[in-house]
Amino acid sequence: MRDKEALDTGRLACITGSQLQELLSLTKPMPAQDTRAGLLREVVLSCNYSSCQQTLRGYYMDLQCRCIRGAREWMQVGQQLLACFDGRPERLIAQAQGSAARLVDIVTETFPGFRDCTVYK
Repeated sequence: MRDKEALDTGRLACITGSQLQELLSLTKPMPAQDTRAGLLREVVLSCNYSSCQQTLRGYYMDLQCRCIRGAREWMQVGQQLLACFDGRPERLIAQAQGSAARLVDIVTETFPGFRDCTVYK
């Protein structure tokens, strides 16, 4: 962490969405960034100093990991679009020939990041 004051509770107790984006060194706003900043403010205001510092370090690391993972997935989408559809999303859609089910199959076959699955019991 470059900013030694990044986890200062006084600073985090009033952090805004854009300040959180800057803290995480993101070039673009993250989804629901103002809401996330609000949750972070609540965490800071609801805990004592030492446990708060520990909680915030975990939260910070989790957000960084999610952002990196998200960036990798979008990079993978771009690479697969280039490799399989000449970089043209409309070709991906045309290949489904009007079938939503086929489109889902193509997307999950082509883009590993979209292969979410779970077992329902």
